[in-house]
Amino acid sequence: MKIIIALPFLSYHDAIGNDVRQQAKLLKKAEFDTVIYASGAEQDLTQELISPDELKEFIKDQDNLLLYHHGVYWEEGNVILREAKCTVWLKYHNITPSHFFKDYDLSNYYATQAGELQTRKFVWNPKIEKYIGDSAFNCDCLKQLGVNPHKLAIIPPLMMIEEYSKANIDSDLLSNIQNGKKHFLTVGRVVPNKGHSHLIQTIRNYVNFFGPEVQLHIIGSLSMQDKRYYYELERLINRFHLGEQIIFHQNVNFDQMHTYYSVCDAFLMMSEHEGFCVPIAESQFHELPIIALNRGAVEETLGPDQIIFDEPEYYDFAVALHRVAEDQSVKEHLTTSGSKNFHRYRSENILQQLLSLF
Repeated sequence: MKIIIALPFLSYHDAIGNDVRQQAKLLKKAEFDTVIYASGAEQDLTQELISPDELKEFIKDQDNLLLYHHGVYWEEGNVILREAKCTVWLKYHNITPSHFFKDYDLSNYYATQAGELQTRKFVWNPKIEKYIGDSAFNCDCLKQLGVNPHKLAIIPPLMMIEEYSKANIDSDLLSNIQNGKKHFLTVGRVVPNKGHSHLIQTIRNYVNFFGPEVQLHIIGSLSMQDKRYYYELERLINRFHLGEQIIFHQNVNFDQMHTYYSVCDAFLMMSEHEGFCVPIAESQFHELPIIALNRGAVEETLGPDQIIFDEPEYYDFAVALHRVAEDQSVKEHLTTSGSKNFHRYRSENILQQLLSLF
């Protein structure tokens, strides 16, 4: 049996791309003949892909398995599933609801609408024998669309987190952060579903009650399509005079990312939609305490004995940040629970869950 892992685009620094690359690596180690197909890839990754002709040959063999990763609309994906004669499993990473983009980015609005429609079609595709969700939340979404629960399995995405054990602290960045202020962190693309206005309002409350000696580091990519959203955030920051407290970072390298996770006082997650949440797992690997808003799969990703709020009450979030930053016993309780929860996300444990399906 050959396993063909398929996705639209293979890239670094992308949750789906990391899941695919780790799946291929670990399945090969487990002596499964495994290949990757994508319509495109970052230049350094093109050598990891099979050709379209090889894909056509492999998916026509009934003894093979196609593991299709679905997280965005993929036109070629419709063709691949139509031509497949092999067994098909679908790994569902969730589609960000289109309404988040309507007022900011019409291209993403229509793309996510197309992705939602494609999901509905996949639900009723008789060729798909198994649906694998990153989370119970993702599986519930599929159940609501009509997938038979017996066809569902929950397996978290494979991540590159263990690579952080090989990373180094960036000494220049460390000296900049060690400036006597409290430092909080959030990680994720600068897009409308990530709740950045909640973050800004929380820091506004923190400054009002506990003083201005605080910085929130927002690490995430920003595309030209998201400029309108970013400018709205910039106006909000200027309105509340938080230019020195809220800092956006792009193009952060691996050692710098490791440094932020290692030395910040807490991780703040206030996203309005998450099908999983890789930065939560990364924070727990680094023993960084987390304060989160309960949306989507955040609570189940976070695990038990953590600080999570059902509503974005900014004063409550600000008080929680201050308490975690100042009270070592609270911080130790959260990091101990977080480290225990992270055990679920170790690559060997996720691989065993995947292998149990064969």
